Amino acid sequence: MNDSQFSQVGVLDESENRINPATEEKQDAIMSALGGLIQATSVGTFITTVTTAGTPVQLPNHACKKCRVQKIPSDINTKGGYVVIGDSSVDYATGQGNLLYDTQSEDYSVSNTNLLYVDASISGAQISVYYEN
Repeated sequence: MNDSQFSQVGVLDESENRINPATEEKQDAIMSALGGLIQATSVGTFITTVTTAGTPVQLPNHACKKCRVQKIPSDINTKGGYVVIGDSSVDYATGQGNLLYDTQSEDYSVSNTNLLYVDASISGAQISVYYEN
């Protein structure tokens, strides 16, 4: 086979002109349009306790771009249990929400931690929340 048997693959603009989509200028324009790299300007943590199993608790008000929720391991005498994370309709009894067992975590892309609620299968269950803004 020789080179004449293969056609060049390329990207064309609206006028059918061959363009290079990977130029640094184009990459910068794409990053600018997407808002650049998302970097945290502040971080924070807190712990929330579900005082009464079956009663969802709204997380406190902290503006953020994302947060990580982790189930804190239960005391050895409390049989472990689990928590569910979600909106105000979370319910541990039906499993409605994102289920987390001891030490499991999940990331959420939310604008404020108070958009999330937690319910638990045992009273006194706790979660640790790390957030970035």
